[in-house]
Amino acid sequence: MSFFDLFKEKITEPTAHEAEDNLLLSEGAHVLIDCKNVSLTGSAIVLESTNSDYIEVAGRSKIQIMNSGSIRTLGGKAKIGLIKTGSIYMVKDKTNITTINDAHIDYVKGKAKIGTFNKGSIKFIDDKAEISTINNAEIMFIRNDAKIGTMINGSIIGMLDRTNIATLMNGNIGYMLNKASVGTMNMGEVGELCDGAEINTQNDGNVNFMMGSAIVYQQIGGKIKSKSGNSIVIYTQKKERLSLIAKESVEKDIKEELEVEKPKKHNKKKQETEDKSTEQIEMEELVEDKEAPEVIEVEIEEPKED
Repeated sequence: MSFFDLFKEKITEPTAHEAEDNLLLSEGAHVLIDCKNVSLTGSAIVLESTNSDYIEVAGRSKIQIMNSGSIRTLGGKAKIGLIKTGSIYMVKDKTNITTINDAHIDYVKGKAKIGTFNKGSIKFIDDKAEISTINNAEIMFIRNDAKIGTMINGSIIGMLDRTNIATLMNGNIGYMLNKASVGTMNMGEVGELCDGAEINTQNDGNVNFMMGSAIVYQQIGGKIKSKSGNSIVIYTQKKERLSLIAKESVEKDIKEELEVEKPKKHNKKKQETEDKSTEQIEMEELVEDKEAPEVIEVEIEEPKED
């Protein structure tokens, strides 16, 4: 669906504003060039905005194309079709931006939604905010229940709380804490997977360190360089399932115990044999003493010659 579908209302001839300051627009259609301190509210529509600065865009107002400029607060149920380049301090409430080619945003929060973010940076994505696709962006933190559909490239310093990225095609995530999760990791790198954070499927890429109760459910490819604590990999194609590994470990322990006990049994049996042999020899000697005839020595004197 094209972002122009957002603007199906019947529009009369737009009013042009050039180099005007402190505009309050609440209805009608407008075109803005080099305007400052604009407040766009109500049902007002801006068909095209160039190098203009907005204090607020709120209510059910709309901006079809923003070529350049800045917005202090985008709130209410306001909508923007395309931002070619610009900056927004805060995107909040139930606002919607269809496409951003290049922009810097400080906060995306509430239930705000962004369709495609092609390039730029975002400091914080909070609450239940959603971004469908990120082609390349630098993000500081994702918090609360925020979601990203597909991240093709870019970097994130940290994911916290219950945040989620459905598909990580590539890019770097510094650390994942609490119950942050990634559905499918195709490439890229996760520095630290901590607490109860999880990756459902790792097709490729690297996880540098797992700790706490972190989980990787399926490791099809890629590397997990180090693990500690109760972190666990449920299934990996490079090794047998965890249950088999655990079974082998138990069997190995039992075998080692048996090998340790076996010489002891052998020694015990040998000792019993030796004791028995000693006892038997003593009995035989006793029997021999009893059966042997008593020898009486008789001294016979020869007759003397007279």
